Amino acid sequence: MFAVLGLTTCLGACQGFVHARAQIASVVVTLAGLGLWSGLALAIGHTTIPIDAAHPAVAWLDGVSFGVPHSFAFAAARCFV
Repeated sequence: MFAVLGLTTCLGACQGFVHARAQIASVVVTLAGLGLWSGLALAIGHTTIPIDAAHPAVAWLDGVSFGVPHSFAFAAARCFV
C-alpha cells in the first residue's frame, strides 16, 4: 500500500513539474494524465470497459428515426454543439 502511495505521489509530482516548468494549464496536464494513466491501466489489465447495448442509457442509440440512426444523429449534433 505504501509503495502505491509513493508511486502515485511521484507521478503527481511529475505532473506538477510539467505544469510549472512547461507553463501548461493545470487542467490540461490533469486531463492528459488521466488519459495516460487510465490507458496504461487498461493496457496492463488487458480489459475494456463493457457497455451493454441493452442498458437504458445507451439502448436508444440503436433506434432509427426518419431513416436516420440515432447514433449518427447524436454524433452529428455533437459536432455542432
